[in-house]
Amino acid sequence: MKRLLFLIAGVIILGFTSCQKDVNNYYTVTNKTIYAERSGSQWTLVDGGKTFVSSIPLYETDNFYNDYDGILVYISYDNKVWEQIPHTYLGIAYSFDTSNSDIQVRMQYSDYTQITGGGPGRVYFKIVLIPSEQ
Repeated sequence: MKRLLFLIAGVIILGFTSCQKDVNNYYTVTNKTIYAERSGSQWTLVDGGKTFVSSIPLYETDNFYNDYDGILVYISYDNKVWEQIPHTYLGIAYSFDTSNSDIQVRMQYSDYTQITGGGPGRVYFKIVLIPSEQ
């Protein structure tokens, strides 16, 4: 009789402790994508002829975006295939710097030698601003 009572009490205790309602609130914060295009005349040769630089204004950003959130930059020459930068391809190193008002995209030879020939021409950029939860 005691065994039956302990068995029933155990089943009841397990039944009550395993019945809990899990409430998970998942809030997604959407990112923002900005598309930009730079023509050949919008590139400037700096660093003694070793680096091409172009500035992309970002009106959506502020100190918070620059200090706490994520900024991803992609580059494309045909507006179809995108490569994330920083990136090195065919001996050319692509990088970027961010500030509160713009992104400076840099192109230079990976061995940091002087650039011979023309500039990069028309280039497309995709900039993804990713909010971060604190």
